[in-house]
Amino acid sequence: MKKILVLFIMGILSFVMPPAQAHSELVSSNPSASANIEQLPEQIELEFNEELLNLGSGNSISIMTPSGEDIGMGDASTEGAKINRLLNTTSETGQFQVTYRVASADGHVLNGSFTFNLSEAV
Repeated sequence: MKKILVLFIMGILSFVMPPAQAHSELVSSNPSASANIEQLPEQIELEFNEELLNLGSGNSISIMTPSGEDIGMGDASTEGAKINRLLNTTSETGQFQVTYRVASADGHVLNGSFTFNLSEAV
């Protein structure tokens, strides 16, 4: 009898309780993580698996050169599931670090970073 009662309660709870929601995650970027590129794009773009809240300067991307200079211009721009930021030019080559902070539509804040390499054009 106890087994039937436990199964009955578990069945009821499975209909009442909402399914767990996954948090936002980065699905693509330009330049991509660990990429080896010969020319910086005009802007960096990150795309996530769900809509982002448009928080103005609350969402951010920094792009640090090997010497520690942020080459991003102005504030990041958020539209839908994408965030981008214009880039200044630089003569530096080597490993660049991208760091981001975004708020997903469910209100969770996501912080992350990755690197890519810029080499001289051959």
